[in-house]
Amino acid sequence: MVSVYASRLSEYPADVVRHALIRKTWQWFPTWSELERVCETLAGPRRHMLAALEAPAPDPEPSRRPATPEERARIQTLVDEMFPLRPRAERELAVDIALQGNCMRATGT
Repeated sequence: MVSVYASRLSEYPADVVRHALIRKTWQWFPTWSELERVCETLAGPRRHMLAALEAPAPDPEPSRRPATPEERARIQTLVDEMFPLRPRAERELAVDIALQGNCMRATGT
C-alpha cells in the first residue's frame, strides 16, 4: 500500500506531499482520495500558472495613429447623421472625445 501511495504521490511536488503527509493532521491513516484532495488543492494553482506560462503569447496590440483630417470629417458626418437633434457643439465634442489619442489602426497592421 505504501508503494502504491508513493508512486501516486510522486506526481506532486515534494513540498505538496510533505504538507499532505506531515503538516496535515489525520484522524487515521488517510485514504488515497483524502490525500489526493489535499494534494490537488495545493498543486492546482501551480498547474494553472504553468499552463498560462506555456500558452502562446497573445497577439500584440496593433499600432495606432491619430485620425487624419479626412477620417475626422467622415466621423463627424456620421455623428451628425445619427444625432441631428443634438447641438452642433455637443456633436463636435463627441467626435473630439472619440478621437482622443492614437485611436486609428496604423496602415498594414
